[in-house]
Amino acid sequence: DFAARSFNLAGGSIRSIAVTAAYLAAAADRPVAMADLMRATLREYRKLGRLIHESEFGPWLDAARG
Repeated sequence: DFAARSFNLAGGSIRSIAVTAAYLAAAADRPVAMADLMRATLREYRKLGRLIHESEFGPWLDAARG
């Protein structure tokens, strides 16, 4: 719910976020967590050249920054 309400992204970006989050979790040998999704979203924002707004990431901004 949080991510769907907070981020306005196209389907390709959503897919990229999901794949990146899966790789992050696999590298740590654990299931995908919300922190992985937020970190992947931050990476996607940077790829797209979008500004990072605390209002979008809310309480997950620190987790996204790793």
